[in-house]
Amino acid sequence: MYHCHRLRNCCHAGLVQLNVYDTLAMDTVERQHASVSVGGRWSPANCSAWQKLAILISFRDRYEQLILLLDRLHTLLQRQMMYYQIFVIEQVILSIF
Repeated sequence: MYHCHRLRNCCHAGLVQLNVYDTLAMDTVERQHASVSVGGRWSPANCSAWQKLAILISFRDRYEQLILLLDRLHTLLQRQMMYYQIFVIEQVILSIF
């Protein structure tokens, strides 16, 4: 199996259009990124990633922004052929992080 850095140019599909006023539902994001496993983990199927990335997101009371961020991160990291896992940490107590 090839390392992904050799295949990196094959998977870029152009610019990603970003609109800060977009609203997405979580089920839409889940359908668009169906290859992401439970727990927020994704790895390229046709090559071996040479790096592993963990992303920690601290979260409280901003569900709409979280959905947009997850959509953007999944798109960006999959285009870069990164093996990654995203952890969303929700703060329950109403105090400063």
